[in-house]
Amino acid sequence: LAVGLIQSSHGVYYVVGTLHWKASGIDTPTIGLLWAVGVIMEVLLFLFAGKWLKRWGVITTLTLTACCGTIRWFGTALTTELWILFALQALHGFTYGLTHLATMAHLAKVVPEHRAATAQALYNALPMGIMNGMTLVVTGVLYAYFDGFAYWAMMALTILALWPLALLRRQTA
Repeated sequence: LAVGLIQSSHGVYYVVGTLHWKASGIDTPTIGLLWAVGVIMEVLLFLFAGKWLKRWGVITTLTLTACCGTIRWFGTALTTELWILFALQALHGFTYGLTHLATMAHLAKVVPEHRAATAQALYNALPMGIMNGMTLVVTGVLYAYFDGFAYWAMMALTILALWPLALLRRQTA
C-alpha cells in the first residue's frame, strides 16, 4: 500500500507534467532538461542506495521517499520557477528510484527465491499497475479542474503512504 501510494503520486507528473510546464511558458529544451535531471539523479542515487538501505532499513527509507514526495509535489504545485523546479526534479531519484530499490530489497529479503518472480509480478501488477493506473485515469480530470494544483492530490498520496509505514514501524519495533 505504501509503495503503491508513493509510486502512484507520480501520476500528474507523468501525464501532464510537460503540458503544464509548456503552458507555463517553459521551452521544450528546458523541459527536456527537467526530465533529464530526474533520470540523472535516479542513476546517481543507485550508486549509494545499497549502503543507505543497509544503514536505514526499508521502512525508514520508504518514509524518507514519501517525505521527499510530499516536498516535491507541494513545491511543483506552487511554482514553475525554473531553479526551484530543477531542485524539485532532483528528488525524483528518491520518489521513484529509491522507492523501487527499497521495494526490491525488501522482496529479496522476505520472499523465498523460488517465489521471487511471483513477488515481482505482484509488485508490478498491484502498486505499479492497478494503483498507478487508477491515478493516471483521474489525472486528466484533476488537471482540468485544478491546473498545477493537481499536484497537491499527488502530495496527499505521499502523506497517506506515511500511515501504513508508521503501522509497519510499530509492528517491527
